[in-house]
Amino acid sequence: MGLEILSDLSEILPYPIPDFPLYAGIGKLANQNQYTVGCHFHPDFEFNLVLEGVMDYFINGENVHLGTGDGIFVNSQRLHYNYSRELTPCKYLVITVSPSLLPKELPAVEQLMASKTTPECSDYVLLKKDSNKAELSLYPKILHEIQTGNPNVFLTLSYMLALCGAVVPMIQSDAHGDIHDAKWLSLYDMTKYIHTHYQSNVTLSDIAAAGKVCRSRCCQIFTRYMGQSPIDYLIFYRLKKSQELLLNTDCSIGEVASRCGFSGQSYYSQMFRRFFGVTPRMYRK
Repeated sequence: MGLEILSDLSEILPYPIPDFPLYAGIGKLANQNQYTVGCHFHPDFEFNLVLEGVMDYFINGENVHLGTGDGIFVNSQRLHYNYSRELTPCKYLVITVSPSLLPKELPAVEQLMASKTTPECSDYVLLKKDSNKAELSLYPKILHEIQTGNPNVFLTLSYMLALCGAVVPMIQSDAHGDIHDAKWLSLYDMTKYIHTHYQSNVTLSDIAAAGKVCRSRCCQIFTRYMGQSPIDYLIFYRLKKSQELLLNTDCSIGEVASRCGFSGQSYYSQMFRRFFGVTPRMYRK
């Protein structure tokens, strides 16, 4: 797959350079992934730039529309996913960087980062193609360095620091005071439970218990903020993880189904076709 990605639903992101926690690649929203990347969260900062088409971003309950040339910064530990509302193809550049890459040994930097990543801070910063040209011009420079296979880490880091230096001050430190609302804590805990236990026999009661809510409330929260039921989200997450195994391993279809929490190969294939329009075998080919 090289540097081109379809999705990454895990909380541990792939870094091509050892001990240099920065990733840059090209993502696509297309028919084979239902024009969406599954909802996820991670401690890394995430930067996206729309190269072709349009897409929407869901971040902690808010939807943001991006046109061609627009970009977005997503703060650390925010529940988010990108998708195409119009069900049309979209190509975008994505960069993720761990806050640990930034020079925290400098007290001023450490204090700034600590003040800008709290739950009360802005969840995102929208970067428009007409008014944020300087910031957006750094995206392809970072990608170019990563794509060389042997990047100049000093130059890459300088670009990344320049991008963070421009965007982080735009984060409002008191953007919202209700982020600790029970529904967000519940949704965060429930999705984290699914990400951790998807290979096991997970029930609606298990998901609800992880969020400390009843099953009815669990369904209400998922439907309102995720646009699908908890079980459909679980199935979709399992299917996305199975795509990774289909593309990157030689596991049999049955083994893929088992490793991703499906009760049998037939049911797995049925769900795969329902969500993606092709069978697992066809997708692998």
